[in-house]
Amino acid sequence: MGAFRIQFAVSAAATILATPALSQGQEPSFLERNLPDRETRAKLMKAAKEGDAHAQYMVAQVYLEVNNRKAAMPWFEKAAKAGVVDAQIYVARSIPAYTNAYVNPTPFQRANPAKVREHQQRELQKQQKRAYYLLRAGKQGGERAFASLSYLYQNRKDFVEAYKWARLAASVGPSPSMQARLDYLAQQMNPRQLTEAKQRAKSFIPKKERVRGDKSSGTGFFITKHGHIVTCHHVIEDKRVFHAKIGDQRHPAKLIRSSPELDLALLRIAGEWKPLPITGERQVNLGEPALTLGFPNSWIQGDDPKLSRGALTGLSGIRNDEKRYQIDVDVQHGNSGGALVDKYGAVLGVVDSGLNDSYMEAVTGKATKDVNYSIKAEILRGFLIRIPGLEEHLPPPGNEELSFEKRVANAQRATVMIEAE
Repeated sequence: MGAFRIQFAVSAAATILATPALSQGQEPSFLERNLPDRETRAKLMKAAKEGDAHAQYMVAQVYLEVNNRKAAMPWFEKAAKAGVVDAQIYVARSIPAYTNAYVNPTPFQRANPAKVREHQQRELQKQQKRAYYLLRAGKQGGERAFASLSYLYQNRKDFVEAYKWARLAASVGPSPSMQARLDYLAQQMNPRQLTEAKQRAKSFIPKKERVRGDKSSGTGFFITKHGHIVTCHHVIEDKRVFHAKIGDQRHPAKLIRSSPELDLALLRIAGEWKPLPITGERQVNLGEPALTLGFPNSWIQGDDPKLSRGALTGLSGIRNDEKRYQIDVDVQHGNSGGALVDKYGAVLGVVDSGLNDSYMEAVTGKATKDVNYSIKAEILRGFLIRIPGLEEHLPPPGNEELSFEKRVANAQRATVMIEAE
């Protein structure tokens, strides 16, 4: 994953369906009220009970959405134990770093030394649990754990490790308070320690845990009639078995090439298909209309492609990243790898990332809306032409504007769901 790419993440509750009418006198259960589609509800709960960690996390999110924290916590605990990063962070943050009862025992506790020791032992276990899950999440690259880990190690007087995590947190979301923290920690170390701390941050490489039920799905699109499909690297990352789902058919796919740095991957399936052309060397303007088709949250929204439309809102990405466009096209988890189609019906980019609203609200104090990114067509073309014999099979782009309906129809024929496990 790139240094600052925040992948699309939405809770199950964020896409809750409308509750259907119930028979007179029938009282709906919690899940019936919030996941009214019976098949979806059964599938989710079955997967969660059978140990699918991602399903467990989804169930916890649904309970949390209606402030039923008591019901949510056991599911968060299960998902955290299994290795889901966001669940690990949630469990860790549910435990206060320190409690007044731990630091300042009550008069009753002072008069009862045995009670004090018992209480301190419970608090110590809580702090150990908090540290355990923060560290697991941080090692996996859980960005929201970085700052907390910095404070944790500072309290342990390990300023080298505290500085490392603070520097990583600053690289994700720079802020005056984090810079002040780095300055303070630097003052606590000698030059050799400071050099070591900077080197640890520079050489940090996230290591993902293997999670049960860790399957991924996203979107892809044909770029040749011979079955070559483009998607994002993070859709197929660390997976070995791939399928392209087209309608009701699942086609085995072969991974041809993948680039973690560019977040691009090329798959291929058998057969002859309708591809999309990639836009040529033309001037791209701010405000240009764009659309994409994809499969967001398919386990709730279904397997049919969903259309989103908007415009180019920036000619560069995060921190002036020249490899990406900023777009206001509404995209969610599952849209990754979809084609961003321009007014000529050609691929202008590949949808790959977006800013997490809640994260940005925590960093800046204000939530963002529809700030998403796509890899530019020129980067995609550069990735493809390095594959021997492929360039000659890429269809040329047209120079006439197509109707909206025609662009949608062409994109729909070329768009597929990618499943990886």
